[in-house]
Amino acid sequence: MITIPHTLGKLVGESERLRVLRENVMLIVRDFNNIMVLIDDRERRLFDEHLGTLNKTYELGLKKHNWHSS
Repeated sequence: MITIPHTLGKLVGESERLRVLRENVMLIVRDFNNIMVLIDDRERRLFDEHLGTLNKTYELGLKKHNWHSS
């Protein structure tokens, strides 16, 4: 008989929820990237302040949540 650590068992139990969450994040990332490709420099300058805030927010998330975070 093989025993699975409790943390891994919880993760496997939530695999569908995590898959959906990942897909939703990927949709947002793809849409954002497509928008950034489509807008020109003049339009981009209109959104500089908002883009700066967005960049700071996701950079904090990338630093906080990684493979070693719980």
